[in-house]
Amino acid sequence: GNGTSAILEPFSFDYFDTVARRMRTVTISAQRVAMADAPPVPPVPDPVRLGGLRIWGAMAAGVLAGLVAVLAGRSGGAMVRAALGRRWPLLTRDGRALWRAGRQGDLPALRAAAWRIAQTSPSPARARLLDGFDTGVFSARGPAPDPARFARAYLRARPKEGPREPTPSDLLSDARQGGTVELT
Repeated sequence: GNGTSAILEPFSFDYFDTVARRMRTVTISAQRVAMADAPPVPPVPDPVRLGGLRIWGAMAAGVLAGLVAVLAGRSGGAMVRAALGRRWPLLTRDGRALWRAGRQGDLPALRAAAWRIAQTSPSPARARLLDGFDTGVFSARGPAPDPARFARAYLRARPKEGPREPTPSDLLSDARQGGTVELT
């Protein structure tokens, strides 16, 4: 049956009738409202008890996983990815973005991805390709570039080999080994 019931007193309110374009008053008559009884409260389950060894094992595994992640990021993971990206650009996010933009014919995305690759892996061949691309896009007299052909050629162009600028981690490793570091 019904647990508790109450009577809602009648009430009135004014509103604007947008169809007739005039104010109206409406009165809602008294209404009986019934509420069901509250459901019974479920019993509280027994607390789960883990052995102390399991908790310490889980904590040690978490700390070890975090340490591995930190060391992988610090110990050359980024340098390995950068070296692989210079050799095989499709392994990088920018290389895949360039390839996808070339296939879809998206010239702004193609130009942006090519510029990002040129920042991390510069080469004279890539600079020439990018200049030709810009001339084709922005010049009225040159032929429009073929996005797929440009993407293939740009990804095949190899970055220049030879000495590179020292990175901050190179400078730190020199200082740790007792060498001198000259900052210009």
